[in-house]
Amino acid sequence: MLFDYIWSTPGQYDSETQTYFCPHCSKIVAGKIHKLIKCECSIPHCITSMENIFCIVECPSCHCPTIYDFRTESTSPIGKALRSVENVPDSINTIYEEIRTGISAGCYTSSVILARTILMYIAIEKGAENDRNFLYYINYLTEHGYTPPDARSWIDKIRIMGNQAVHQLEVWKKEDAELIGKFLMYLLIFIYELPLSLKV
Repeated sequence: MLFDYIWSTPGQYDSETQTYFCPHCSKIVAGKIHKLIKCECSIPHCITSMENIFCIVECPSCHCPTIYDFRTESTSPIGKALRSVENVPDSINTIYEEIRTGISAGCYTSSVILARTILMYIAIEKGAENDRNFLYYINYLTEHGYTPPDARSWIDKIRIMGNQAVHQLEVWKKEDAELIGKFLMYLLIFIYELPLSLKV
C-alpha cells in the first residue's frame, strides 16, 4: 500500500463536530466526532501531509454511529436526503426515491438529470401528451395549476440544469442537487400529499 490509514481522536486543531445527514433518524445534525481516520504516504521520505479521509460521528439526536467520508461528503450507511412524500404514484415515487438516494450517495449529476425526468413523468401522469418536448411539459404543469405560485423560476432552473447535464459534460455539485431535490420534494407535497391531507 502506498498509504497508511491513521486512526486518532480529534486533536486540538481538529473540529469536534461534523454536519451531515444522519441515515438513522433522517435529520441534518452536527455529530460529535469520536474518531478521525487520516491518510499518510507510507513511502520513505514521501513529502505529503496527512489529510482527514473519514470520521466516525455520533448523532446527537439518535446517538447512532455513522462513518462520514470527507472526500465525497457521503455517509455509511447511506441515508436518504429530503423526506418521503405520501400518496405519490408508484412510478413517480420510484424516481423520486432514486433522487433521494443519489443525493445522499454523492451522485449529484445523475440526481439533477433525474429531477428533470421526473417533471415529465408528473406532467404525463396529470394528463399531458406523450412524446412532447420538455418545454411543453413545463408549460403544462404551470398552465394547469400544478405548481405553486412564483415557482416557474425554480422549474426553469431544473430545465436548464437538466439540459446542460444531458447535452454537455457538466458535473454538478452537492448544493445544486440538494436545491433541485428540495424543490421536487415540495412540488410533490403540493400536488399529491397536500390535497390528501385536506380531505374531510
